[in-house]
Amino acid sequence: MSMPTNDHSSSNQSTHLYVPHRQRELGWRVWVEMAAELFQARELLWRLIWRDVVARYKQSMLGIFSGMITPLAMMMVFSYLHHSKVIAHTASTTIPYPLYAYFGLLIWQMTSTGLSRATSSLVIASNLVGKVQFPRETLVLSSLGVAVFDLCLGLPALGFLLIYYDHPLHWTVLVIPLVLVIQLILISGLGMILSVMNAAMRDIGHFLPAFLLFWMFLTPIVYHPPETPFWRLLSWINPITALVTTTRDLALVGTIKWSIPIFTSSLISLLIGLTGWRVFHQLEPRMAERV
Repeated sequence: MSMPTNDHSSSNQSTHLYVPHRQRELGWRVWVEMAAELFQARELLWRLIWRDVVARYKQSMLGIFSGMITPLAMMMVFSYLHHSKVIAHTASTTIPYPLYAYFGLLIWQMTSTGLSRATSSLVIASNLVGKVQFPRETLVLSSLGVAVFDLCLGLPALGFLLIYYDHPLHWTVLVIPLVLVIQLILISGLGMILSVMNAAMRDIGHFLPAFLLFWMFLTPIVYHPPETPFWRLLSWINPITALVTTTRDLALVGTIKWSIPIFTSSLISLLIGLTGWRVFHQLEPRMAERV
């Protein structure tokens, strides 16, 4: 008497075979596969973002108000320096300087927080990286979610400054989310590269604060972009310059200036984002032993 076999149930089970260097053979289709993997992990990404947000503010004495403390404190310092004529603010804009500085600092804080948390994301989650199989880029992207949350926390103070200085918002503010997406692509690409480097060389995390401070002063956040051709060109080589300036102009001026630099910065951001994502995937098999 023969025993029945469950061929139907076994045929429904999908089998995944590991093929070495498979992603190298896919060519440009590797981007499609990486995007599909990330889309399948969307629920995990949301849970990681929520976990990081709760962990960031759960034991904070000031709670969610701590998100606006840093840009407000820096705005006060730079407003004092501007009032003391240490920082020159040209008359080519009618925006009150505290509002001008706070808006730029708020946008920069998203960049600084996103890069700082993304760089250390793999090292902090070393237990997950070494034991669980999942798209590791979700750890980097969850750090960007915390940075966006901090940006939202700073909006009430921005609204207060707008009311205090009686400065209107323009309808072009509706375009700001598109510019922020471009900035997030830039941050994600840099964050993925720095996270892999930090997993191999922990000195990256130690030098990052000094690099971010140097980068901030190279960006016209608390001062107007240079007018002389040479320094203006050097300023626009910095991809974050056009993104910060365009975001501020969209909200407080109602116009889009320097269309060529913002177009160039968008292309650079897209290139860095895709390159960083690909490098991250290329080095992903070595992450577990490094962290």
